[in-house]
Amino acid sequence: MVSKNTADALEGVGARMRALREERAMSLRALARLIDVTPSLISQIETGKINPSVSSLYAIANALDVPMDVFFGRKAPTTSSSPAGRRLPTSADELNNRPVLDPDAAPPGRSRFRGRSPLPR
Repeated sequence: MVSKNTADALEGVGARMRALREERAMSLRALARLIDVTPSLISQIETGKINPSVSSLYAIANALDVPMDVFFGRKAPTTSSSPAGRRLPTSADELNNRPVLDPDAAPPGRSRFRGRSPLPR
């Protein structure tokens, strides 16, 4: 059972989500494809039949390029919400295509062996 505070906070989330999606001329299917869910899930959230999970809401906010609190009544910003105008990755594929730092790599100009030779003596 959802508490009254939670129910009050979630009221209107679906309608705001639909309005944001339509402002961007994005179809329900296109949004679903972007965040790797079914169009039925998006429809059920927009009509208030189900409440979105935090992870779904986060993915939807990133796909629509708005901060999550917009769904709870805050006005959408007129500029991009992500740093330097970049959209945050919303799928594992997008994350996998980003450069990864090697945790074993030494900082530039320094040996990761700290005075010890990596070769056996």
